Order: sequence, then C-alpha cells, then structure tokens
Amino acid sequence: MRNIDHLTTFLTGLGIGVAASVLLAPRSGSQTQTRIRELAARAGDALSLRAREFGTAAGGAVKDCKLTMQEQKDAADRKACELKAKAQSKIDLATEAARTTATQIVDKSRDLAHTSGRKLEVGAKILQEA
Repeated sequence: MRNIDHLTTFLTGLGIGVAASVLLAPRSGSQTQTRIRELAARAGDALSLRAREFGTAAGGAVKDCKLTMQEQKDAADRKACELKAKAQSKIDLATEAARTTATQIVDKSRDLAHTSGRKLEVGAKILQEA
C-alpha cells in the first residue's frame, strides 16, 4: 500500500509540475513543445522506474505471502502428525488395557470353572456315599 501511495503522490506532483511549466513557460511554441517532449520522456522514464520498483515490491510481497502460507501449511501438517501419533499412542494403550482385562477375565472364569467343578465332584462323592 505504501508503494501505491508514493506512486500516487509522485504522479500528482509530476502532473502539476508539467502543467505549471507549460502555462508559465516564456518560450516560443516549438521550444515549449520540445521541452514538453523532454519532460514527458523524463516522466515516462521515472514512471517506468517506479512501475518496475512497484513490480519488484509486489513480487517480493507475493513471495513472502507464499512462504508464509507454506510455513503455516507445514506447521499444520506437523501438528496433525503429532496429534495422530498421540491418538495412536492412546489407542495402543487402550488396546493393551483391554487385552489385559480380557485375559484376567478369562483366567478368573477358568478358576471359577475349576473351583465349581471340584465342588461338584465333592458333592457327587458325598451323594454316592450316602
């Protein structure tokens, strides 16, 4: 934006200067025309230079913007990978806890089944002896 403001100020000053020189010039028509051509050529050169500077500045701004966008994308990708790794770690911990609990339940069920079986055998022996 600053470059545009400077360019506008420059062009306004240039226009005022050319108009004043034409209106206040105490020269003949051909001399005034030659002077106007020279001023127009210098103004064109200056304008061309300012346009190149503006183009360079705009190109730099676009490049900086692209870099910033790429940096933000990279940061977002890194954060997503971190979150995915944390989620996978939590899933792995939950899976291991579920396996451990399932194994404990199976072991406890076996113990109960064996204990019940032994008690049934003892009860059957008592009934047979009676």
